[in-house]
Amino acid sequence: MQPNYNPEVGFIDRVDLATNFADVTVSPRPKRGPIRELNFEAFVTRQHDTHGVLQTQEWQTTFRANFHNGAYTDNDIVDNFIQRLTTPFNIFAASSFQPGCTISTGTSLRTVPIKANASFTISSSGSEPTTTVR
Repeated sequence: MQPNYNPEVGFIDRVDLATNFADVTVSPRPKRGPIRELNFEAFVTRQHDTHGVLQTQEWQTTFRANFHNGAYTDNDIVDNFIQRLTTPFNIFAASSFQPGCTISTGTSLRTVPIKANASFTISSSGSEPTTTVR
């Protein structure tokens, strides 16, 4: 760590950590239709200290589809993230009128049920313009 390091600005590397990671991806290509490739992916990451105490865990399932016209969809079905806090994490106040808050020690859990990104083109026949949605 540099002498001018300020922990309020960013993250520090963690030591005393072992990481296990597994990822499974299946990518079939349909022979017909507008879809060029389907992609199903699931992964899990577990990080524990050398005493066996879980520090961080994340698992995620994702569905993607790539279309022949260049459009795609990228959907995280479940994103589950767990992190152990060993010291209270103080979120500083924006001003003296707004008090800050502290996240207590223990395990913090964040679950995002569905997240989607997509790019596709909507077009019609005739003189109407083509619209691209991103």
